[in-house]
Amino acid sequence: MNKNKNLFIIYLLCVIAVSLLFFSCSIFGDIDELRKDVVKGTKDTDTDSGGDTDIKILPGQPFTLVFNKNGGDGSMAEGNFKAGEEQELPPNAFTRRSHIFKGWATSSTGKVEYNDKQIVTLTPEGETVTLWAVWELIKNVPGNNLAAKFSWLDSNAISDVEYTVEVNVSGNLALKTLSYGDYSNVVIHLKSVGGARTLTLDQEGFIFKIESGVTLVLEEITLQGFSDNNTAFLIVNAGAELIIDDGSKITGNFNNNSAANGGGIIVKAGTLTLNSGEISNNHCVSSYGGAVYITDSGTFTMNDGTIRNNSAYEGGGVYIDKSSFFMKAGAIKGNSAASSGGGVRIENGIFEKDAGALITGVWNFEANTADGDWDKRGGGHAVFAMCYQGNAAARLWRDSTSNIYPLLCRPSFDFIVMEEDEDPENSKEAEGWMAGIMMVL
Repeated sequence: MNKNKNLFIIYLLCVIAVSLLFFSCSIFGDIDELRKDVVKGTKDTDTDSGGDTDIKILPGQPFTLVFNKNGGDGSMAEGNFKAGEEQELPPNAFTRRSHIFKGWATSSTGKVEYNDKQIVTLTPEGETVTLWAVWELIKNVPGNNLAAKFSWLDSNAISDVEYTVEVNVSGNLALKTLSYGDYSNVVIHLKSVGGARTLTLDQEGFIFKIESGVTLVLEEITLQGFSDNNTAFLIVNAGAELIIDDGSKITGNFNNNSAANGGGIIVKAGTLTLNSGEISNNHCVSSYGGAVYITDSGTFTMNDGTIRNNSAYEGGGVYIDKSSFFMKAGAIKGNSAASSGGGVRIENGIFEKDAGALITGVWNFEANTADGDWDKRGGGHAVFAMCYQGNAAARLWRDSTSNIYPLLCRPSFDFIVMEEDEDPENSKEAEGWMAGIMMVL
C-alpha cells in the first residue's frame, strides 16, 4: 500500500513539473526558440530597457563583419565570418582624397588593429562586428617627378592642408595653374632638397598661375624665366598668395609683350610677400613693373630680400597701380626705367616704408635710374628712385643713413614722414618742396 502511494506521489510531481514547463514556454517563448538559443549561444535579457542585449557567439558560429569607410568614399560588402576561425579580411575598397589607408580599427577614433587583407581570428561578443577604416593625411606629395607630384595635387588636394612638394633635381617645368575647385586654403611649399634647385621655363608663358584659395611658398628655389617671353613669369590672381622664402630667386624673364605688364611677377588683386631671396634681372621693356606689377587692390609686403637689376618702361623695380606696398626691410637697387620710377612707381596706390628699408638712388648707394624728363616724369635723374602720380599716399620712416628721399611727386599726393621711433598717430605732413622733389631735412 505504501509502495503504491509513493508511486502516485512521484507521478503527481512529474505532472506538475511538465505543466510548469509548458507554462514557462507560453511566457518566455516556445520550445523551438529555446532550442535555437541553446544551439547558437546564450541570450541575456535586459530588464531595464525591455530588450535583448548582444548575443554571445559561441566558437564556430557565424557572425557578420561590417566595414565602415570612416570619412572615405566607396562601399564594401559585409563579410560572413565564423567565431574563432582563421579567415582573411577582404581587401580595402574605400578611398579618401589626400589620405592613405593604414588599416582597420574597432572604433571610429581607434588605432590600427588589423592590416589590409590580414588573416584574423575573431571572437565577437555579438552577431555583428564593425571595423573602421583608419586614414593618414598625406602632406609630403608623392610622385617620381614634379609633373607627377602636381598631377597628384590636382586629384587629391583638400582644404586647410599644407603640402610639401620636394624638388630633388633641377630641370624644366611646364606651365602650371594651381587651382583646386571648391577646396580653399591649400598651401603648397615648393622646396629644394639636397641643395638649391633651379626650375627653368623653356617656352613662352607663365611658370605658375596661382588661383583663388591657393598659397605657393618658395623655399630655396630658383625660378629661371624665358628669354623671349610674352607675359609675366608668375601670375597671382585674386584670393591667391605667393610667398618667397629661404633665399629663393625669381630671375631672368624677358617680357617683350607691350600689352602685358610685369616682367617677374604680376599680382592681380592677390597677395605677394617677399621674406628673403631676390627678384632680379627681369624685364618688360615696353610696359610696367620690371620685377613686380601689382594692380586691382593687390598687396605687396616686403619683409626682407632684394629687388635688383630689373627694368621696365615705367617702374623698373616695382609698379603699384591702385594697390598697396608695405616695405618693412630689404633693398630695391640697380633697377631702371625708360620713362619714370626707376626703383618704384606708385599710381593711385598706397606705399609705406619703414626705417631701415632701402630704396637706393642717393649718392652713396647704387642708383635706380630712369631716362625720362626729370622735371615732368619723376625719376629721370639717377637720384630719383621713385615716382608718385595720381591719387597716391605714402608714409615713410626716416632712418639715419640719409636725409634726402629721392622722390618726385605729382599733385594730390598725400605724403607723411615719420621719425624712426615715432607713433604713426602723431605723424605730421612733411615740409620742404623744391622743384617737385621731396626733401627730408
